[in-house]
Amino acid sequence: MKLYLYNQTRDRDIDEYIQKLNISSSEFDKLNTSKTNILLVGGGFSPIQPKFIQTLFHITNIDFNPSEYQTEKLHQISGDFLTQKIQNNFFDEVWALCSLPLYAQQTSSVDIFFAKSILALKPGGFLRAFPIEFNSDDKLVTRDAEWEISTPVVTGATMDFLSELQPFNVSIDFSLPNKNNEKALIVKVPKDIATKSALDNKMVEIIKAQVKNMRKLSKIQIQKEP
Repeated sequence: MKLYLYNQTRDRDIDEYIQKLNISSSEFDKLNTSKTNILLVGGGFSPIQPKFIQTLFHITNIDFNPSEYQTEKLHQISGDFLTQKIQNNFFDEVWALCSLPLYAQQTSSVDIFFAKSILALKPGGFLRAFPIEFNSDDKLVTRDAEWEISTPVVTGATMDFLSELQPFNVSIDFSLPNKNNEKALIVKVPKDIATKSALDNKMVEIIKAQVKNMRKLSKIQIQKEP
Protein backbone atom coordinates (compact mmCIF):
# COMPACT_ATOMS: atom_id res chain seq x y z
CA MET A 1 0.00 0.00 0.00
CA LYS A 2 1.27 3.47 -0.90
CA LEU A 3 0.69 4.91 2.57
CA TYR A 4 1.91 8.39 1.75
CA LEU A 5 -1.03 8.95 -0.62
CA TYR A 6 -3.16 9.57 2.46
CA ASN A 7 -0.78 12.10 3.90
CA GLN A 8 0.15 14.15 0.86
CA THR A 9 -1.39 17.23 -0.76
CA ARG A 10 -2.44 16.06 -4.21
CA ASP A 11 -4.29 19.06 -5.63
CA ARG A 12 -1.64 21.76 -6.01
CA ASP A 13 -2.54 24.30 -8.67
CA ILE A 14 -0.12 25.79 -11.19
CA ASP A 15 0.68 28.77 -8.94
CA GLU A 16 2.37 26.51 -6.39
CA TYR A 17 4.36 24.73 -9.09
CA ILE A 18 5.55 28.08 -10.48
CA GLN A 19 6.56 29.35 -7.05
CA LYS A 20 8.22 26.27 -5.60
CA LEU A 21 9.91 25.13 -8.80
CA ASN A 22 11.26 28.65 -9.33
CA ILE A 23 9.72 29.23 -12.75
CA SER A 24 10.01 32.90 -13.68
CA SER A 25 7.21 34.79 -15.43
CA SER A 26 9.21 34.95 -18.65
CA GLU A 27 9.99 31.22 -18.46
CA PHE A 28 6.34 30.36 -17.90
CA ASP A 29 5.19 32.58 -20.78
CA LYS A 30 7.67 30.80 -23.06
CA LEU A 31 6.51 27.37 -21.85
CA ASN A 32 2.79 28.08 -22.02
CA THR A 33 2.19 27.12 -25.65
CA SER A 34 0.59 24.14 -27.35
CA LYS A 35 4.05 23.07 -28.60
CA THR A 36 5.36 22.40 -25.06
CA ASN A 37 5.33 18.98 -23.39
CA ILE A 38 5.52 18.80 -19.60
CA LEU A 39 6.02 15.59 -17.60
CA LEU A 40 4.65 15.63 -14.06
CA VAL A 41 6.09 13.07 -11.65
CA GLY A 42 3.50 12.29 -8.99
CA GLY A 43 1.23 15.17 -9.98
CA GLY A 44 -1.85 13.69 -8.29
CA PHE A 45 -4.94 15.74 -9.13
CA SER A 46 -2.94 18.90 -9.85
CA PRO A 47 -3.44 18.87 -13.65
CA ILE A 48 -7.22 19.17 -13.23
CA GLN A 49 -7.12 22.16 -10.88
CA PRO A 50 -8.84 25.36 -12.15
CA LYS A 51 -5.72 27.31 -13.21
CA PHE A 52 -3.65 24.29 -14.21
CA ILE A 53 -6.27 23.08 -16.65
CA GLN A 54 -6.27 26.47 -18.40
CA THR A 55 -2.62 26.19 -19.39
CA LEU A 56 -1.83 25.59 -23.05
CA PHE A 57 0.94 23.02 -22.80
CA HIS A 58 0.55 19.26 -23.11
CA ILE A 59 0.85 17.41 -19.79
CA THR A 60 1.70 13.81 -19.04
CA ASN A 61 1.04 13.00 -15.38
CA ILE A 62 2.45 9.77 -13.93
CA ASP A 63 1.00 9.05 -10.52
CA PHE A 64 0.00 6.05 -8.41
CA ASN A 65 -3.57 7.34 -8.32
CA PRO A 66 -4.22 10.09 -10.89
CA SER A 67 -7.55 11.53 -11.90
CA GLU A 68 -9.37 9.64 -14.65
CA TYR A 69 -10.05 12.93 -16.45
CA GLN A 70 -8.14 13.20 -19.75
CA THR A 71 -8.16 15.55 -22.72
CA GLU A 72 -6.18 15.95 -25.93
CA LYS A 73 -3.54 17.85 -23.95
CA LEU A 74 -3.71 15.92 -20.67
CA HIS A 75 -2.51 12.33 -20.52
CA GLN A 76 -2.91 10.54 -17.18
CA ILE A 77 -0.82 7.43 -16.45
CA SER A 78 -1.50 5.30 -13.38
CA GLY A 79 1.74 3.74 -12.23
CA ASP A 80 5.17 4.12 -10.68
CA PHE A 81 7.47 6.58 -12.46
CA LEU A 82 10.46 4.37 -11.64
CA THR A 83 9.02 1.37 -13.49
CA GLN A 84 6.99 3.16 -16.15
CA LYS A 85 8.17 3.18 -19.76
CA ILE A 86 8.63 6.81 -20.79
CA GLN A 87 9.38 8.33 -24.19
CA ASN A 88 12.96 9.56 -24.40
CA ASN A 89 13.98 13.02 -25.66
CA PHE A 90 10.36 14.14 -25.80
CA PHE A 91 9.63 16.50 -22.89
CA ASP A 92 10.59 20.15 -22.61
CA GLU A 93 10.47 20.02 -18.82
CA VAL A 94 10.03 17.45 -16.03
CA TRP A 95 8.38 18.71 -12.84
CA ALA A 96 8.54 16.81 -9.55
CA LEU A 97 6.85 18.69 -6.70
CA CYS A 98 6.81 16.85 -3.36
CA SER A 99 7.09 13.48 -5.07
CA LEU A 100 10.50 12.10 -6.05
CA PRO A 101 13.20 12.17 -4.86
CA LEU A 102 11.41 13.20 -1.63
CA TYR A 103 9.58 9.88 -1.32
CA ALA A 104 12.49 7.63 -2.27
CA GLN A 105 12.48 4.02 -1.12
CA GLN A 106 16.27 3.76 -1.24
CA THR A 107 19.24 5.51 -2.82
CA SER A 108 18.81 3.45 -5.98
CA SER A 109 15.38 5.05 -6.36
CA VAL A 110 16.98 8.50 -6.28
CA ASP A 111 19.43 7.63 -9.05
CA ILE A 112 16.78 6.01 -11.24
CA PHE A 113 14.45 8.99 -10.82
CA PHE A 114 17.09 11.46 -11.97
CA ALA A 115 18.39 9.24 -14.78
CA LYS A 116 14.93 8.54 -16.21
CA SER A 117 13.99 12.23 -15.97
CA ILE A 118 17.09 13.25 -17.91
CA LEU A 119 16.43 10.58 -20.54
CA ALA A 120 12.90 11.95 -20.97
CA LEU A 121 14.10 15.49 -21.66
CA LYS A 122 14.76 17.01 -25.05
CA PRO A 123 18.19 18.60 -25.57
CA GLY A 124 18.14 21.87 -23.63
CA GLY A 125 15.27 20.67 -21.40
CA PHE A 126 14.80 21.34 -17.69
CA LEU A 127 14.25 19.06 -14.71
CA ARG A 128 12.78 20.84 -11.68
CA ALA A 129 12.41 19.08 -8.32
CA PHE A 130 11.26 20.36 -4.92
CA PRO A 131 12.15 20.03 -2.11
CA ILE A 132 15.79 19.12 -1.72
CA GLU A 133 16.51 19.67 1.98
CA PHE A 134 19.78 20.51 3.65
CA ASN A 135 18.94 20.11 7.31
CA SER A 136 19.67 17.59 10.04
CA ASP A 137 16.13 16.30 10.50
CA ASP A 138 15.78 12.58 9.94
CA LYS A 139 12.26 12.75 8.60
CA LEU A 140 9.86 15.27 7.12
CA VAL A 141 6.60 15.55 9.04
CA THR A 142 4.67 14.43 5.94
CA ARG A 143 6.42 11.07 5.80
CA ASP A 144 4.68 7.98 7.04
CA ALA A 145 5.70 5.06 4.81
CA GLU A 146 7.95 2.71 6.72
CA TRP A 147 10.37 2.12 3.86
CA GLU A 148 11.30 5.73 3.18
CA ILE A 149 14.92 6.72 3.69
CA SER A 150 15.83 9.80 5.70
CA THR A 151 16.05 13.28 4.22
CA PRO A 152 19.85 13.56 4.68
CA VAL A 153 20.30 10.26 2.83
CA VAL A 154 18.11 11.51 -0.04
CA THR A 155 20.14 14.72 -0.18
CA GLY A 156 23.42 12.82 -0.12
CA ALA A 157 22.29 10.49 -2.91
CA THR A 158 21.14 13.51 -4.92
CA MET A 159 24.49 15.25 -4.60
CA ASP A 160 26.34 12.05 -5.50
CA PHE A 161 24.23 11.70 -8.63
CA LEU A 162 24.73 15.32 -9.66
CA SER A 163 28.50 14.85 -9.47
CA GLU A 164 28.15 12.28 -12.28
CA LEU A 165 26.82 15.01 -14.59
CA GLN A 166 29.90 17.26 -14.51
CA PRO A 167 31.50 15.97 -17.76
CA PHE A 168 28.33 16.60 -19.81
CA ASN A 169 27.88 20.39 -19.71
CA VAL A 170 24.82 20.14 -17.47
CA SER A 171 23.68 23.29 -15.66
CA ILE A 172 22.75 22.73 -12.00
CA ASP A 173 21.13 25.34 -9.79
CA PHE A 174 19.59 25.38 -6.32
CA SER A 175 17.05 28.05 -5.40
CA LEU A 176 15.40 28.86 -2.08
CA PRO A 177 11.76 29.70 -2.86
CA ASN A 178 10.62 30.01 0.75
CA LYS A 179 11.88 30.74 4.26
CA ASN A 180 12.28 27.10 5.16
CA ASN A 181 15.44 25.15 4.46
CA GLU A 182 13.87 23.60 1.35
CA LYS A 183 15.53 24.18 -1.99
CA ALA A 184 14.34 23.68 -5.55
CA LEU A 185 16.77 21.81 -7.79
CA ILE A 186 16.92 22.92 -11.42
CA VAL A 187 18.89 20.82 -13.90
CA LYS A 188 19.28 21.94 -17.52
CA VAL A 189 20.56 19.30 -19.92
CA PRO A 190 22.82 20.31 -22.83
CA LYS A 191 21.35 21.62 -26.08
CA ASP A 192 24.04 19.97 -28.16
CA ILE A 193 22.59 16.73 -29.54
CA ALA A 194 25.86 14.79 -29.40
CA THR A 195 26.48 15.80 -25.79
CA LYS A 196 22.90 14.94 -24.83
CA SER A 197 23.32 11.55 -26.51
CA ALA A 198 26.49 10.88 -24.50
CA LEU A 199 24.64 11.97 -21.34
CA ASP A 200 21.76 9.63 -22.18
CA ASN A 201 24.15 6.73 -22.58
CA LYS A 202 25.54 7.49 -19.13
CA MET A 203 22.01 7.57 -17.69
CA VAL A 204 21.23 4.15 -19.16
CA GLU A 205 24.43 2.81 -17.57
CA ILE A 206 23.40 4.24 -14.20
CA ILE A 207 19.92 2.74 -14.40
CA LYS A 208 21.26 -0.69 -15.32
CA ALA A 209 23.75 -0.58 -12.46
CA GLN A 210 21.16 0.55 -9.92
CA VAL A 211 18.55 -1.98 -11.02
CA LYS A 212 20.90 -4.69 -9.83
CA ASN A 213 20.86 -3.06 -6.39
CA MET A 214 17.12 -2.76 -6.10
CA ARG A 215 15.43 -5.15 -3.70
CA LYS A 216 11.83 -4.09 -4.10
CA LEU A 217 11.66 -2.71 -7.65
CA SER A 218 12.60 -5.18 -10.34
CA LYS A 219 11.09 -4.22 -13.69
CA ILE A 220 12.64 -0.88 -14.63
CA GLN A 221 11.90 -0.26 -18.30
CA ILE A 222 14.36 1.63 -20.47
CA GLN A 223 13.29 2.75 -23.92
CA LYS A 224 16.12 2.26 -26.39
CA GLU A 225 16.59 4.75 -29.19
CA PRO A 226 15.71 3.38 -32.66
